[in-house]
Amino acid sequence: MGDAEHAPKIDVLVVTGGHPFEAGPFFAVFDALPGITWTAATNPVVGHDVIVFYDMPGIRFTGSDPPMEAVPPTAEQRGVFEQLCNRGTGLVFLHHAVASWPAWPEFADIVGGRFHYAPATLQGIDYPDSGYRFDVRHTVEVLAEPGPWRPRTNGRRRRAVLAEHAARHGDPSPGGTRAVPVMTAYRQEALACAAALQTGPLRP
Repeated sequence: MGDAEHAPKIDVLVVTGGHPFEAGPFFAVFDALPGITWTAATNPVVGHDVIVFYDMPGIRFTGSDPPMEAVPPTAEQRGVFEQLCNRGTGLVFLHHAVASWPAWPEFADIVGGRFHYAPATLQGIDYPDSGYRFDVRHTVEVLAEPGPWRPRTNGRRRRAVLAEHAARHGDPSPGGTRAVPVMTAYRQEALACAAALQTGPLRP
């Protein structure tokens, strides 16, 4: 518990713009997330652990026919995404953000897909507009009700776990440790014997 409380918080940048949304409830989601600090912005920048995209750049709605115009990103805007990918920054795309930058084919590769506001060609394949509907009713059918919780008891395994922890000294394998051998009670005893024998043979 102590390590988790003092662990550094994840630095999150939340990028919005280009599409209407209710700011209060949306940002309240990030306020309620433990373990993060977040900042609102209208453009992505380098230097954060994670960037959440809830924007929709690269589309200009005309109000006529055709209803939208695809605007390509500038070299600087493309460069920011190149840096983010090279640095391994976590990129999360929500809702309408998957429709961003339709004039930039590589952006669909970064996102892993694209919502087409208008018919378009991507990677040599012609697509119709993705389409959407409002006020759609959904019917959900429950196929299986969860039963009451019943603990799984295995006395032999439980005794083995308790005996292992009782024999260990301190907390040699803190939570979150990776890529290092697990320090078991047996290994602790073996290392203690090896340390004692460094001075030479000893009598029991």
